[in-house]
Amino acid sequence: MSVSKKKQPRIFYGWWIVAAMVIITTYMGGVVFFGFTAFIEPIEVSFPLWPRWLTTSSVSLRGMESGLLAPFAGKLVDKYGPRRLIFIGSIIVALSLVMLSQINSLWMFYLSFAVLALGMSTCTLTVPMSAVANWFHKKMNIASAFAVIGFGLSGVVVLLTRWLIDTQGWREALLWLSVGAIVIITPLSLVFRHRPQPYGYLPDGEQEPSAPPLSEVVQKPSAEKIWKVRDLLSNGVFWRITIAYICLMILLSGVITNIMPYLESVGIDRSAAGFITMLVALSTIGSRLGFGWLADRRERKTLVVVGFAAMLIAFVLFLNVSDKAFWLIIPFIVLYSMGHGGNNALRPPLIISYFGRGNFGTVMGLMMGFCSIGSIVGAPLAGLVWDTMGSYDLAWYVGMGIAVVGMISIWSLPKTRKKPNHQF
Repeated sequence: MSVSKKKQPRIFYGWWIVAAMVIITTYMGGVVFFGFTAFIEPIEVSFPLWPRWLTTSSVSLRGMESGLLAPFAGKLVDKYGPRRLIFIGSIIVALSLVMLSQINSLWMFYLSFAVLALGMSTCTLTVPMSAVANWFHKKMNIASAFAVIGFGLSGVVVLLTRWLIDTQGWREALLWLSVGAIVIITPLSLVFRHRPQPYGYLPDGEQEPSAPPLSEVVQKPSAEKIWKVRDLLSNGVFWRITIAYICLMILLSGVITNIMPYLESVGIDRSAAGFITMLVALSTIGSRLGFGWLADRRERKTLVVVGFAAMLIAFVLFLNVSDKAFWLIIPFIVLYSMGHGGNNALRPPLIISYFGRGNFGTVMGLMMGFCSIGSIVGAPLAGLVWDTMGSYDLAWYVGMGIAVVGMISIWSLPKTRKKPNHQF
């Protein structure tokens, strides 16, 4: 049996997969990742006996379960492809938001986030990014950068989320957002295809000189090294990248979950704090695309180090933000976005630089599993500092130290050739 040579469409199908991922991450980022900060104070009003660290620790639970599930999701996507996983995940996400809207006790609150984590593990990052990695080789840097700009665009959804909360109440807002998950994510899951070869395409939309046998085409990806979990766990490069991204996740979850409560605590009103949260999200678009473009021209590990250095300075500025020093928000947003957006965009190309794409889903899934430690620690740590000290200052000092650890971990990586065997 052979694959007939297909006439190449004007727009390579891989870009439709990227576009679908952008829309999904825009929605999920605005509702869950960036958007949850808008729910913290309304939920605390409804449940005044819950301390802030307990409320924000729900993010840790979501991160912990997503992390535990990520290696399994990676293996499943390598075996079954992304479409079914994203379809099922979208329904689970919608169900979890309905559950969250009906909570009346702490155990229900945590159970809802546990179900949300299950859905998110198949809708964001590992699963859809595995498809992107298979459809793009030479253009992987810019494709992965575009694929994750949805987290930047999600700033607009944050404003919608805050508006729904302020006008409808947080419970009704969650019900509307659950409907959005079904309407937006479920149909987009049908766009995803695992690999281009079975559909008569080559990665990056390159022309196929002749139609090889289907068995040869399908088996082609196995020519790259297939990493076993035990080999990854004994690999120093894997651990150095993982430690750096654990540090990044601590910084991201600490800031994003607590940004609105922090800004309000230093005298900035809720509407302005919501607008700033939107700007923080939107600003990562430029850094994701910029770092993706630079990754074809500069060593990737150097760019990640620059991102951590920018984040270190951003925390110094964030510590000094107040209603009287409001202008510090602007340089903070610029520098923070370099670490947040830029370093996140570089994670898939960095993984491929050292481990190839033979079983990318497994490698990234395992790494994401360990990186969930950062999500578990960051948000409640900042909340606990607030509960015990009445200020977030110590949390931001700790963040500076964590940024330094991330810099050192990446800087210690061996150099990769400018034009590696697996071009992007």
